[in-house]
Amino acid sequence: MRLLHITTPAAWAAAQSHGALEADSLPAQGFIHLSTPAQVCLAADTHYQGQFGLVLLCIDGDELDSDSLRFEAGSPPNAHLDFPHLYGPLPVAAVVAVAASAATAAAAVAAADAGSHAGRPTLNGHTRTSRKRKAGTRTGPR
Repeated sequence: MRLLHITTPAAWAAAQSHGALEADSLPAQGFIHLSTPAQVCLAADTHYQGQFGLVLLCIDGDELDSDSLRFEAGSPPNAHLDFPHLYGPLPVAAVVAVAASAATAAAAVAAADAGSHAGRPTLNGHTRTSRKRKAGTRTGPR
């Protein structure tokens, strides 16, 4: 499952050197706000309106701890939608692509979905390979 997170280039750079992203919402609210590709524009409009220079992290949700990932009601005005929340740091290893602007976000999601390793972070200089789930299986609670 593809998930997304909007952050600053500085926060992403810090995450890369620490191995995990700890967004400001983690200590404040106890979780990191994520979204699905269908929800990312709502999240951007609600939480990042007027901010520029942000990056979009494309995340392989199957790489996240299923006990830490929950779909819960969003914040107003999107409380009627269930958004993914990550209760813990976001491992850099779960990020499969990074888009530097809205113009490249769709391309980054498409490349990640196609299994491209372009822009994919590596650990100790080794590129990770994607694992595919069997159709009809699900990780994490509903």
